[in-house]
Amino acid sequence: MKRWKIALSVLIAAALLVLLGLRVYRTYLRAPGPAAPAPVAVIVASPRKESVIDSVGYLGTVRGDRDTELAFRAGGTVTEIRVREGERVAAGQQLARLDLPEVEPRVEQARQQWQRARLEAAHLQDELATDERLYLDGAISRARLDQSHLRQAMAEAAREAARATLVEAEARHDFQWLRAPAAGVIAALHVRTGAYANPGRPAITLASGRRRIEVDVLETDLQKGIGPGGRVWMDGSDGTEHEGVVEAAEWISRPPWRTVRVWLAFPPETLAAYPSGAGLSVRIERGSPADVMTVPVSAIDRRHGGTRILRLQADGTVESVPVTLGARRGERQEVRGALDPGDQIAASGVVRLEPGARVLPVDEEVER
Repeated sequence: MKRWKIALSVLIAAALLVLLGLRVYRTYLRAPGPAAPAPVAVIVASPRKESVIDSVGYLGTVRGDRDTELAFRAGGTVTEIRVREGERVAAGQQLARLDLPEVEPRVEQARQQWQRARLEAAHLQDELATDERLYLDGAISRARLDQSHLRQAMAEAAREAARATLVEAEARHDFQWLRAPAAGVIAALHVRTGAYANPGRPAITLASGRRRIEVDVLETDLQKGIGPGGRVWMDGSDGTEHEGVVEAAEWISRPPWRTVRVWLAFPPETLAAYPSGAGLSVRIERGSPADVMTVPVSAIDRRHGGTRILRLQADGTVESVPVTLGARRGERQEVRGALDPGDQIAASGVVRLEPGARVLPVDEEVER
């Protein structure tokens, strides 16, 4: 009996020693397991509600209310162009000149003929006055006086014919010049120095009325809210954005693309530097402003065949919020999904994150 008690005591002591050894091993000697991943530092941002304007871009053409095509009345080589496109001119101003070498001699010849005819008519007028006095004194016959009247009448007719020839020659001389019929702006030059200009063919376009932009707008865009009074924008030559309005529309679609002619009005100084026919890019407001949710473009995760936003939770991890994308507006993207303006979302490093990952929010200014 005594031996059995001793053996039991030894077994119990051995068991206690084994348990104690396991405890020491687990506590001090066993290799440590994998550590929890460190949180990922990310810039945080918040979704933002914005009132946006839906607009559509078109290419328009500058037109004047009274665009006049000016042409030479004779054919010849252009020797001089005195104006530039966009230059303002006065009525009667000389714009361009032709080389008409035969004109000068004709004018000089006609001027000499008129001078001779004028002197001859004046001489015969004096002779007629003398013959009339002689006839009254009975010194010459009636037949002699009638002959003097006839010679004087023929001289007057010759003088008028010479005058008409001179006027025609001088008018022909003026054919070498193309003049502005009214004050306006040179909208376009269709000839250049050294080129041959055909009579009646447009050489210069003069814009003398108010200027607008003409656009052919798709009928489907008009149905989405484009109409008179709507806002339009264009970039000026200095890079400044200018605002105008839709002034009028035809409301009759044109085949084959079913477009409608629309006229856009801008302040006069905005279009002063552009010739008629110039093409300008414009944006036309379509519909009414709408409130949309936007997020930074860097917050969008396009992996795994979809688009999502990683939203921060109270425990420091992120969750996935599926979204659909709308229009991009600069560095922000329109999104539609279960987001609120008060949410915090990861705006950097989204490719390193998965739902459930721990993150360390970093102030955006510090990160930059």
